[in-house]
Amino acid sequence: PALWMLLWPPAGKDGWCKVTKEGVRVESGQFVHPYFSTCVDQMVQVRLDPDDAEKSAAYIFTEEMEFLCRATNIKLMSADERRKLAIDTRRAHDSFTARRVRELRELAKKTGAEHAAEDIMAWHLKRAARIEAAAEAKSRDVTHSTTALEQHGIAALAGGNKAPQAHSEAIAAAREVIKVQMATPVDDWLPSSPKGRYLLCREFLEALEHGQEMSTERTEWARNYATSNEYAGFAMLYAIPRVVNE
Repeated sequence: PALWMLLWPPAGKDGWCKVTKEGVRVESGQFVHPYFSTCVDQMVQVRLDPDDAEKSAAYIFTEEMEFLCRATNIKLMSADERRKLAIDTRRAHDSFTARRVRELRELAKKTGAEHAAEDIMAWHLKRAARIEAAAEAKSRDVTHSTTALEQHGIAALAGGNKAPQAHSEAIAAAREVIKVQMATPVDDWLPSSPKGRYLLCREFLEALEHGQEMSTERTEWARNYATSNEYAGFAMLYAIPRVVNE
């Protein structure tokens, strides 16, 4: 039965209004409904009855043009009606908040947020293994030009045309140098606490979104950490206060 209301002219300029804590303001009227406490900052479509000279009510639709509610002009409400509206609004908000918290907790269990620390440790171990493997591969391809290695190569060539083989200690030292050069320490900038890592990742991601330059290692860390359970867990925890404050 609400579909025919969409045939009415859009309220205001184009019918689009933003829901605030005070309701919906359009054409010099403030329209309220308890449901608005659960959808603050959302955009809605508003229709007014062209035959209603007092503009006593506004008919609210979602962005998908689904009917939401009939909001009342607060200027035409009595004191008792306003008190009842305040009570109903608080109940609707509390119910929405409780339901949202339950959903977030269930999501945290499904994503295994309690194992976030283990997941982060596993990620760092895998990364360390990749760095070590890359260092091993690079150490085989690098032409070492130190005096000691050159002497070992000349001696090997002079004694039987065999492939030059550096001393094991020299190879080990070269590998350590490569590891140090390739593996930039993260202890200088990576926080030790999970919360600190989450906040730092948010800072890095915002910097990347604004086109700021960042080292390859920090970029890789931020993008990988953003997919971790630890990040998801903190993102959900930070979302709960925002829901409550609304």
